[in-house]
Amino acid sequence: MTPKKIIVRSLVTPDASGYGDKIVVCSNGDMYFNDSCSACPNPTRPKTTLRWTACYAWIATTPDDAPYRWDCVENEKYGSHIIINCGGRVPTRNANVNHKGEFFATEMLIHCGFSEKWRGSAGCITVPPRLWPLFMGQFKLGETGPLYVLDHSGMTEKEAA
Repeated sequence: MTPKKIIVRSLVTPDASGYGDKIVVCSNGDMYFNDSCSACPNPTRPKTTLRWTACYAWIATTPDDAPYRWDCVENEKYGSHIIINCGGRVPTRNANVNHKGEFFATEMLIHCGFSEKWRGSAGCITVPPRLWPLFMGQFKLGETGPLYVLDHSGMTEKEAA
């Protein structure tokens, strides 16, 4: 069986609120899910109001020939969710202050957003709570496949730095 692909279209920048990006789950030409998501971190850190560039990472796009890997896993904090690159390094568009200014992040996930208006993301891809059960209904624990992040936001890596 061909693994399902997850394709994220990054349409907005982290300064925008809500879920302005799109996520598709497909395999062999069949589309299983196509709806809203966010590939952006929160615009600010809630407790300090620091701008996202001072505290969060923004996932980098993937070349067609080198997608990220996703795995469907489960833990106490997030329940069933998707982990990217087995929790290891994921390239970022901006220098990540949480990793000494290097262009990567770790423990990147696709998880349920905090609310319909606030993504609750320090760099992970989030799906609105109302869509989360439908999205995760496409996967079984232990399933794995490729994740593609495509940029249509118009923000260059230099602008994100």
